[in-house]
Amino acid sequence: MGENTKIQDKTHNPSEEVREMQFTVYGKQITQGSKVSHVIHDKAGNPVMKNGRVVVVTRADNPNLDNWRQQVAAAAFGARSGSVRKRPARSASSSHE
Repeated sequence: MGENTKIQDKTHNPSEEVREMQFTVYGKQITQGSKVSHVIHDKAGNPVMKNGRVVVVTRADNPNLDNWRQQVAAAAFGARSGSVRKRPARSASSSHE
């Protein structure tokens, strides 16, 4: 179950022709899902402030999204450079080496 993805190279010089490339990412597509935001607190439990504002971290709610984005980026890089590195997908619950 590969997903054929078509993108345009946005890094081109305006005087050059826009290039198009296609590549396949094997595996199940992962949706971005909702966003979750958290206020950062210091050791005393007080909100961390920067430039007079509370520091907030926002991330995607889907734990598998980072791995999927890495797979898509690797496939795109491989297609652009002419080499494709194939490796099985790791789930977010698998241990890091």
